[in-house]
Amino acid sequence: MTSWSVALLIPMAALIVYRLVARRDLQAARLEERLAREREIVSTKDQFLSNLSHELKTPLTSILGFTLAVDDSFEDPNTVDFSVLSEVNDLVLADAAKLTRMIEDLLVIDKADDQLGLVPETAPISWLIDESLDTFRRTGLDIAAEGDMEPVNADPEAVKHILRNLIANATAHGSPPVRVVGKLVGDSYFVEVRDRGSGVAEHRLETLFQRYVHDADQPLIEGSVGLGTAVAQKLAVAIGGGISYHREGDETVFSLQLPHVTIPNENVA
Repeated sequence: MTSWSVALLIPMAALIVYRLVARRDLQAARLEERLAREREIVSTKDQFLSNLSHELKTPLTSILGFTLAVDDSFEDPNTVDFSVLSEVNDLVLADAAKLTRMIEDLLVIDKADDQLGLVPETAPISWLIDESLDTFRRTGLDIAAEGDMEPVNADPEAVKHILRNLIANATAHGSPPVRVVGKLVGDSYFVEVRDRGSGVAEHRLETLFQRYVHDADQPLIEGSVGLGTAVAQKLAVAIGGGISYHREGDETVFSLQLPHVTIPNENVA
């Protein structure tokens, strides 16, 4: 082998070695990144399970305690205070509603869209809003429904689930008055849940609609195990809409876009 060929082989060999080392380092970096993601997933699941047990236990404990108190009160019918029983009933109803929302969220969050069993149908939004507000109003909350009440084409149970989650957020973390406002903007229809709270913290905006996201140990929506906005957005997209968040003046606004049904004007020739 001549000296010039040896001189050519040395840099070629060095280049091959460099590429092998670079490839090994890249593979190692990718492996470490994948392991870090898996560790984060495990940590998130652990945190979620811990929070889930706490969130489920809290309303169950309250319901049991209130029920036992009511049972004790009937030992002497002459001492029954029906005004107190009415207050206890409202508290039990509120905790039962929280528990129901949590279970509904858990049943939805990991399902593929084609497994949700959504069946769109034309329904008056006024009825869907009233149905969504029923439990909240029964517990004494004064929540107004106003604005354009148009028919929409979507799965009714999905719409009610979305609205219940957004209303729960407003009542738990916002400030009164809470309003549900229908808006027809061009060919698009929106239902806004508004409150006068301070809104979502700046550092939470990017993860607002992600599942299992918490500030400290608290989920965004009380009684939702950290799934409320994620489930609401998932269902909204599945029915052909979506949810957005913004501040308007001193109000916090979660806006649900829904497929709008145009009713033909029979008076037009």
